[in-house]
Amino acid sequence: MKFYAATIRGVNKTSSEDRILLDDMVLKETVRVYETEQPQIFGICDGVGGISGGALASDFLCQNAKKYLLEDPETGAKRLASALLEYAQGFVQERRMASTMTMVLPSKNIIVHVGNTRVYRMIRGYLRQITTEHTTRQMLIQQDRKSVV
Repeated sequence: MKFYAATIRGVNKTSSEDRILLDDMVLKETVRVYETEQPQIFGICDGVGGISGGALASDFLCQNAKKYLLEDPETGAKRLASALLEYAQGFVQERRMASTMTMVLPSKNIIVHVGNTRVYRMIRGYLRQITTEHTTRQMLIQQDRKSVV
């Protein structure tokens, strides 16, 4: 299985709030191709811009996703969100930290997805988008209200 990971610092940004998880590795600011057998878990978290603590949130989620999601993804996702809220209480300035999260668990054929990150699958050289963004724009497109977009 090939895993393509790409995250770069945004325009006029001093750092990136993106974190990429590949089993036990948490990566930041990278563009790489990884060849693996079958990872247990991989994905990306992106700190919500404009809110202090986004990098802390995305790092926390990537560091803890495997522990919470592998056994029971649905319950684990809720427990992981609760753990992030509890973690945030330890900070004064960053208490409102937030992050998107998209994790793929290949052996369970499950994607845990919250936010505006997309998952694509490549088959025979063609990309197919698997997830949709959780944004107002995407909601309007799905409601066929493209003129508003």
